[in-house]
Amino acid sequence: MKTLLKLTLVAILLVSSNSLSAQKMGYLNTQELLYSMPEMDSVQIKTEKFSTEIREMLEIMQVEFNNKLAEYQKQEATMSDAVRELKGTELQELRARSVSFETSAKADIEKEYTSLMQPIIKKLQDAIQKVSKDNSFVTVFDQATGSLVYFDKSVLTDVAPLVRTYLGIKEPVKTTTPAAK
Repeated sequence: MKTLLKLTLVAILLVSSNSLSAQKMGYLNTQELLYSMPEMDSVQIKTEKFSTEIREMLEIMQVEFNNKLAEYQKQEATMSDAVRELKGTELQELRARSVSFETSAKADIEKEYTSLMQPIIKKLQDAIQKVSKDNSFVTVFDQATGSLVYFDKSVLTDVAPLVRTYLGIKEPVKTTTPAAK
């Protein structure tokens, strides 16, 4: 009886290991692929051009501030209190505008880069999906992020109900992501 049980167990393990090995899993490095795509040259050029325009504007603002500061410092001793206060306020406002412009410019550069990258990222994601399906991969992992970039839902099982049962959870709680609010 024990021998029959052992043989049955070995047979089950052999069958399950054969079916497991038939499922293909893969990996890739999305960062390497992304930065190897020819479209990235265009993104680099457009982002650099956009950044250069902003840097030039910042330099113009800095030169204006430096000139007004030098003039203020040169004439400060001969200025009346009212003129000194007016010129000081003007310098502070000029500096504040410069800082505000720099802050919004950084956000604009990031926004521009993101908008240029979105179609390229979509193209890469679509390619990963197509190649994975066409080559019968069940799962594909990303080396760059350590995350899953593709999985075939039709051959995988959602284990959440089993985990809920194990944890004694009756009903799943409906969650909303911060983006959905």
